[in-house]
Amino acid sequence: TITIGTTGINTPATQTLVSVYPNPATSVLHIDAPVAVHAVVLAPDGRVALTAGGNEVNVSNLAKGMYLIQIYNEQNVLLSTARFSRID
Repeated sequence: TITIGTTGINTPATQTLVSVYPNPATSVLHIDAPVAVHAVVLAPDGRVALTAGGNEVNVSNLAKGMYLIQIYNEQNVLLSTARFSRID
């Protein structure tokens, strides 16, 4: 006899809908998230270009180019990663 219980795929607790806009950005990136967040912006070479708390990231002091932004919740769990361009 084989008993099979209910199976399914649960959505991980860390999967949260996060959006970052505008892209490309000139001065401020906005983060839409249902929880409090902080962000880390990485340069193309992988170094940390800046960190910011809250739902706005001032990118006006960054050089023009491509960057990676990582969005974390208050427990420092990575929620989302996105690429964006910084333009003048």
